Amino acid sequence: MPLDNEEQRIEKDRLTRIFQYLKALNEHRNPVKRQIREQPWVLWLNELPEHDTINYTGYIEENNTKEETTAEEFILKVRRPKITAAPKPPALLTDWLEGGWDDPEGEIKIVEAHEEVDENGEPYIVRFEDDPERKLALNLWQQKWEKWAQNEIPARKSMRIFERFYELYGLLQKESERFELVVGDGILNWRRPNVSIHHPLLLQRVQLEFDPEIPEFIITESDHDPELYSALFQSITDVDGREIASCRAELMENNYHPLGGEPTASFFQRLVVRLSPRGEFLGDRAPVKDSDEPKIGRSPVLFLRSRTLGFATAIEAILQDLTTRDDINEALQRIVGVEQSPISEQNNDDRVIVDAEED
Repeated sequence: MPLDNEEQRIEKDRLTRIFQYLKALNEHRNPVKRQIREQPWVLWLNELPEHDTINYTGYIEENNTKEETTAEEFILKVRRPKITAAPKPPALLTDWLEGGWDDPEGEIKIVEAHEEVDENGEPYIVRFEDDPERKLALNLWQQKWEKWAQNEIPARKSMRIFERFYELYGLLQKESERFELVVGDGILNWRRPNVSIHHPLLLQRVQLEFDPEIPEFIITESDHDPELYSALFQSITDVDGREIASCRAELMENNYHPLGGEPTASFFQRLVVRLSPRGEFLGDRAPVKDSDEPKIGRSPVLFLRSRTLGFATAIEAILQDLTTRDDINEALQRIVGVEQSPISEQNNDDRVIVDAEED
């Protein structure tokens, strides 16, 4: 219902103070994480091993709406790989191999010499190279080992990824109310006097599914819209809140996806200049060194975060919205104790009477 200007001012002032209090309380209980390494679980997607058990879609086209997505679409699939043992060395080499030969990321090391005792109890030195058969056996077995290691290294790297998802899935099953899985990109690196940032800006909540029959983990889209992690800029006084609000509005209008292609890259390029006139977009590489000027680069990352981080982003959006919005929800009006003015009530009653007479 319409309010006069003074009532609107009082209403906005009270609502702003309420949400500022909620913001401060949330920041006290759940400090904003500005370093990606501080998140409970992190996986950089560009560092996934190349193996046929890992299927990562990479950057996607952004010309599809959510209504056009299908159940077959996914971001990442991780199937359990088959692990094989190293080829067994011939008996001729057993006593001459150092430990670690069964690790594909290790190397074959030979004991150069042994001390043995002759029939008279006298010690003598036996060298590996003294027996040509040992050298031939080593060459033949090493060829088999190297072929095995070449295939086994990516398989074992894939297994480590599978095991990480296995642990993550168990955690999410137990702590689903506390944590949520997010994919992010647009890594902002910015060193300020009292804070240092190295964290993705554009986030999208995702779902982790597990098919035990294969077995396989699948990362799929959620129904949530992408979000701008604007809470990063709390306490940074030289960031204009209006610019952040403008970026958030652009994101709401266009739904840029963290894994999107050129449109998402262009969004990052505009965003970094909104933060500072010296802001720089690095393209398909993440900033690695702390910088006094904001730098944004692309390096998609999957991570676990506390659900309260989404709450902080929502509060930021509400506070910004209050600066421009005039039509406040009646439920919120009642919360802050702003009553409809008698003039407005009389006008509404008059309209009801007129409408009744016309009928």
